[in-house]
Amino acid sequence: MQPNQNFDVNAFMNETVDAVLDTSFVPVPDGDHMGQIGTEEKSVDIATGISPKNQKPWMRLDVQVELTDPNLKASLKRDRVTVRYGIMLDLNEQGKLDMRPQRNVNLGKLRDAVNQNRPGPWSFAMLKGQPVKVRTKQRKAEDGSDNIYTDVVAVAKAQ
Repeated sequence: MQPNQNFDVNAFMNETVDAVLDTSFVPVPDGDHMGQIGTEEKSVDIATGISPKNQKPWMRLDVQVELTDPNLKASLKRDRVTVRYGIMLDLNEQGKLDMRPQRNVNLGKLRDAVNQNRPGPWSFAMLKGQPVKVRTKQRKAEDGSDNIYTDVVAVAKAQ
């Protein structure tokens, strides 16, 4: 929707509707799906926090992948199907990305999947727009609700 200078917020707020809305999304089915990492500002993002257990800082890479299969979009009745791939990041003593062996293996797998796991300058922004295959798995909500979420559990090269 394009911004409209003639849009009347009050009229919109007072409009009545006579339809029932869905209360949950149909989850993406388990399996392998072709996609592309988003190009929007928050498509590749970093979340941070402090662990309540040990009071240590944590950092997570969140990557939004838009699934490109038109049949999947049609079956889910969505114009756009996205899934989030979250990777906990290992940090060194200085709070930078830990580049030692056996650290940030899942980030290495993601970089490999998009042909970026090689020597030379690299930044997280370089992930944007890259094709990738993701493996999804459904997960029931932990809050006792009937909600089902889709997790990305693996990535591979798009072929």
